[in-house]
Amino acid sequence: MDFFKQISIFLLLGQTIQHFAPGEKYEKYIKMLLGFMVVAQFAAPLLSFGNKERMEEYENNKETFTKKMEEALQTVDEKWFLYNEQIEEQIEKELENAQTALSEQRELEEETKQADAAVKKKIEVEAVKVEVTAHE
Repeated sequence: MDFFKQISIFLLLGQTIQHFAPGEKYEKYIKMLLGFMVVAQFAAPLLSFGNKERMEEYENNKETFTKKMEEALQTVDEKWFLYNEQIEEQIEKELENAQTALSEQRELEEETKQADAAVKKKIEVEAVKVEVTAHE
């Protein structure tokens, strides 16, 4: 029923446009154009009946495509998660290596300080000995 209502309104609007046409010389062209448009309005629903199979095929293909995309995204998510885990493990290893190197550097600095202190102490002791022997 809605279909016939649309066509009736279209025909009324077509007659209105034809009535306000600029002259009679355009009337036959307007009638021809409106006639083609009315035929197209009738043909559209009739042509859509044969497309049910295509629409079903489209829906099936759409569902298949959606499933494949979801699976692909899930695979990408899993790979991304594994990649992030590998990166985190590598960062932890590098952090441990850096901490080890830092502690070795601190130990070396401490040993150097102790060696410097021992050399300094030896120099001070020798300086004191020189002074004591010089007074006698």
